[in-house]
Formats: sequence, structure tokens, C-alpha cells
Amino acid sequence: ENGLLFWQEVQKYKELCHSHCDEATIQNKITAIINCFINSSIPPALQIDIPPEQAEKILERRRDLGPYVFREAQMTIFSIMFKFWPDFCEFRSLLTDEKIVPLLERKKAKRVQQMKQKMREQEMLAKQEQEETKRKGTFSDIYGDNESSYSEELFTGREGYGRSRNVSWSYSKYLEALEQERMLLKIQEDLEKKTGSSVTSDNSSVYSIRSDDSKKSGKTLNSSHGHTQRLPSAARH
Repeated sequence: ENGLLFWQEVQKYKELCHSHCDEATIQNKITAIINCFINSSIPPALQIDIPPEQAEKILERRRDLGPYVFREAQMTIFSIMFKFWPDFCEFRSLLTDEKIVPLLERKKAKRVQQMKQKMREQEMLAKQEQEETKRKGTFSDIYGDNESSYSEELFTGREGYGRSRNVSWSYSKYLEALEQERMLLKIQEDLEKKTGSSVTSDNSSVYSIRSDDSKKSGKTLNSSHGHTQRLPSAARH
């Protein structure tokens, strides 16, 4: 989606240049595109799938004011989007304009449901790994400097992750890493909540046992006290 928005904004920028708009407006447009997609204040700074070298080149040429400041980046994004063009044309030919948006909404809801299901499965796997690690007494390995089997399984398939792999970056992989990190934090919070609730229930059960014991001991003392009070009268009779 960001790639499509970037391509559209660059087209608008090129139209401004070809219409001989004033330099201040063109420069404001360049700055807006850079702040939104190339050097964003919201992490990651690079919000589109282009090489970091192209992003650096754009930052260096931002004062050129020509219509080709974003040319290489736009071509890179176009080559990515072009792969989906045949499927889009086929999809568009089968539906009228009135049915496209509802269908896309349903597909989006289905993707969200599948993602939630996948997250639940990964959470179950992570909980099993947590329990097994606790039994072995190696819980610190999960969050320590050493890589564990737990982290290996959760991050299988992520290219560029790990010390022994080649490091590469892209916006989509960054989003995937953020999602994995969010899942780990949620799992840790759930475990802490469960641990806290179990401790509270144990304390309450201990307190109730002590209360019962104190009541029983109190009854015993009262009964024994009654016997000692009646003994002198029985002796007198």
C-alpha cells in the first residue's frame, strides 16, 4: 500500500514540475514525499521497499527540483507493483465497481482472521516452549544473549535474522519483525499475569486454612474451658 501511495504522490510531483509551478511549491512537495516515505519520523525511516542506497541518493538530490528526483525509486516500486497487475486485471474484469469494495473488505477480514489463528498457534507453541524451558531450569536462555531453540523456532524463515545469516532489510520484513516482537511481549505479559494470579490464589488458600485452624483451635479451647468450669460443681455434688 505504501508503494502505491508513493508512486501516486511522485506522479503528482512530476505534474507540478511539468506545469511550471513555482519552486517553493515544488520544494514543499519534495519535502512532504521524503518525510512521509523516505525519511519518516515514524519508525522505520524508510517506509517503502527500495534499497537504502536509493534513499540516500534521494536525500542528496532533494534540492535539484527536477522532475526526476524520485525516478529510480519510482521505477523500483513500479517493478514490484507490476507483478500484481495481471491478477488485478483479472479480478477487475470479473466484478462491477459496486462489488469490488465489499469483496475486498471480506477478503481483508478473512486475512485478519487467518493472521489471528496463526498468532494463536504460535502463542500455544511459545507457551509449550516456555513450560518446557522452565522445567529444565533454563528460562534465562530465552531472553539472554545466547540464541535458544525457542527463538530459533519462532523466527524460522526470516531472512537476514541471526548472526550467521546475511543481513538484509525491507519494509515488509521490518513489519514482520515488529509483529513477532509484539507477540513475544504479549506472551511474556500473559505469563506474568498468570504467575501473579497463582501466587494470589495460593496466599488466599493459605489464609483460609489458617483461619479454619484458628477457628478449630478456638472451639477446642472453649470446650475445654467449659469442662474446667463444670468440674468444681461436679466435685461438690
